[in-house]
Amino acid sequence: MAGGSGTRMWPLSRELYPKQFIKIFDKFSLLQKTLLRNESLGKPLVIVYEEHKFIAAQQIKEIGIDADLITEPFPKNTAPPSIIASIIAINEGFKNVLLLPADHYISDEKEYLSGINMLSNHLEKSNIGTIGIKPTSPNTGYGYIQIKEPIYKKVYKVQKFVEKPNLDLAENYIKQGGYFWNSGIFLYNPHYMIKKVKDLQKGLFDKVSESLLFATKDSVFTRLDKDSYSTIEAISIDYAIMEHSSDIIMFEANFDWQDLGAWGSLWQISEKDSNKNCFYGDVIAQDVTNSYIMSNRKLASVIGLNNIIVIDTEDALLVADKSKSEEVKQIVNQLASLGKKETREHRQVFYPWGYYRIIDIDNLYIIRHIIVLSSQILSFQYNNQSAHWVIIQGIAEIIIDTKIIKLSEKSSIYIEKSLTHELTNIGDIDLKIIEIQMSHSI
Repeated sequence: MAGGSGTRMWPLSRELYPKQFIKIFDKFSLLQKTLLRNESLGKPLVIVYEEHKFIAAQQIKEIGIDADLITEPFPKNTAPPSIIASIIAINEGFKNVLLLPADHYISDEKEYLSGINMLSNHLEKSNIGTIGIKPTSPNTGYGYIQIKEPIYKKVYKVQKFVEKPNLDLAENYIKQGGYFWNSGIFLYNPHYMIKKVKDLQKGLFDKVSESLLFATKDSVFTRLDKDSYSTIEAISIDYAIMEHSSDIIMFEANFDWQDLGAWGSLWQISEKDSNKNCFYGDVIAQDVTNSYIMSNRKLASVIGLNNIIVIDTEDALLVADKSKSEEVKQIVNQLASLGKKETREHRQVFYPWGYYRIIDIDNLYIIRHIIVLSSQILSFQYNNQSAHWVIIQGIAEIIIDTKIIKLSEKSSIYIEKSLTHELTNIGDIDLKIIEIQMSHSI
C-alpha cells in the first residue's frame, strides 16, 4: 500500500511527492526498500493514489522488479486495498496475501522474513496473522494489540485490537504488559478474508468489487472505476475487520521497526553523534543536543537548543520541538486552508517523461531545470508565454508547428508565445534543459 500524503513529515514530504517515494536513507526510497525486502515472497501488487502513479512506476522500474500497479482515484484507507488484493489473489491462484504499508523501516531483513515465515507456518490455525512490536514507550501514535496465550515460541493468539489510546491508557498498557504496537502488517488467506468482509462489510465489498470490475487497464496501470470508488467509505482494515475478529495470531517481532510517520520517529532510528544529534546536509551546531537537523540547499547554523527538529528545504522551513513532531500535520492543514502551494508540491515536479525543478521565480519570469528521460516526449503544447531553451546535455528533437529542429549540447532555441511545440529526447541519456519562461518577450 503506497498511498498516503505523509503530512507529518512536511516539508520534505508533500502531497504530490509523499514520504514513501523519498530516498531518506540512501539511494532507495521507502517504497523501493519495501519491494526489495519482500522480493523473495511472491509477486508484488502496488496500490497507489492516482496522482502518484508515474512516480511509483518509475521507482519500480529503477529496481527492476515486475509488479502490478493499481491506482486509486481517491485515498480510502487500508480496508479497500486489502479487499482488492484478496480478489486478485484468488483470481490468480495465490495461497496468501501479505498486506504491507510502503513507509516502514525494518532493520534486520533476515529476522523480518523469518517472522513472516513463522506466521505462514501457523496461519492454518487462524487464517489471519499480524506482526506486533514490543513497545519501547507509551506512544499514542500507534494502535495496540493485546495478546492471549502463546501457541508457539513468539506466536500468540490475539485477544483484541485497540485503537490509538490517550497517554494514560498507553502508559497503563506498558505497565500491565501483554500489549504490542500494531505494525499494520497482515498475512491472511484471501478466501477467508473475503468471507469475513462479506459478513462484516457487505456494502464495502460490493463497491470495491464493482470498482475493480469496471477498472480500465493499459500496459502499466489498472485504474479503479472512479464512480464506484467515490462512494466507498474510507476505513482501515483494523476497524473494518480486525477489531471484529477473534481468530487472529500475532508474531512478536525481534527486529527494530518504525512506522516513519513523523520526524521524531526518524530521529529514533537514525545514527546519532555523541550529543544524540542527527545532522544531514551542511549543518554547523554548537551546544545542541537530542536534535534532528536537515538542510538540503544551504548552510544551517544552530546554537544552544535541545530536542528540536529543523528541516530546511528550498521553499519551506520547519522548526519544531521534537516532542511535538506529531503536530506537524496541524500546521500543514493550516497552510492548506491558506492556499499555500508548499503543502502540495516541491520545486521539483515529476511527470511521466521526467521532471523539472524551479530554479528561480518572479512575477515576470520562471527559470526551470528540465530533465527528459531517454525516448520520452513532451507532447504538443501551447504556451501563453515565450520561452528560451538551452540544451545542457543530450540531443533534442523539437517540432514547432510543422518545423523539425534537432539541438545538441550548448545550443539553444527561442519559442515565441502562442506557438505549438513538441520535444523528444532522441538520445540514450537524460536530456537536460534550462528553460527561461517569460510573461513578455525578452
